[in-house]
Amino acid sequence: MRILRQSPLFPYILIPLYLISLKSYAQQSPRDYCKKGNEKVKSKNYDGAFDDFNKALKLDPKYAPAYNGRGLVKTEQNNLEGAIKDFDMAIKLMPNYADAYKNRGFAKYKKGDNVNSKHDFDRFLQLKPNIGE
Repeated sequence: MRILRQSPLFPYILIPLYLISLKSYAQQSPRDYCKKGNEKVKSKNYDGAFDDFNKALKLDPKYAPAYNGRGLVKTEQNNLEGAIKDFDMAIKLMPNYADAYKNRGFAKYKKGDNVNSKHDFDRFLQLKPNIGE
């Protein structure tokens, strides 16, 4: 290390390493963005939540919880077709994602599709049989 410190290249090696470590430390994960998005949904900040879920998907286009969260936002905004498509994608990526079935069932129910909403609620209960206990 002493030889490296005496080298005139030392700052040129150290500074990029430092900047890389800062960038990786500051970068948020899809899970972090979803957590923030879910908090914003609870406080009814739907536009902010939508942005956070999209940021999660930009980092990982196959992150099912982000599609589920974005579907919740769309359901609250009465974009039921868009919500159902997001829940469909969440289920496609994670076939046993119970909450996505529940949420899709609710969106279908709001849309007036009682038969298919019942199928989703039944699947939700299969995946989480102890939910009422």
